Amino acid sequence: MLRLYHKQNRRVFDYIGYYFSINVDLMNKPLYTVLGFLFFAIGILSIIMSMVGLQFSFLSFMYNHGVMTVVIQLILLFGGMILLYVARTPDLEE
Repeated sequence: MLRLYHKQNRRVFDYIGYYFSINVDLMNKPLYTVLGFLFFAIGILSIIMSMVGLQFSFLSFMYNHGVMTVVIQLILLFGGMILLYVARTPDLEE
């Protein structure tokens, strides 16, 4: 499960105080990898398909909103990439 927690790093972040990091459980890494890949694939395919005038039928609710459509597609694309990176990066304690 993705958990957001904060730590205090006094050497680098004295002026900030806290920074955030994401901890991914070992048992759910394959699940987050598959979800990240699906988000990335849907995002990139929806962008490519919209360039040639096609659209996914299950995403038809978002195609009537103009610029927000592109923003949602980019969020899917980069969100999938970030989820893949977080799921596939080894933990420090491993």
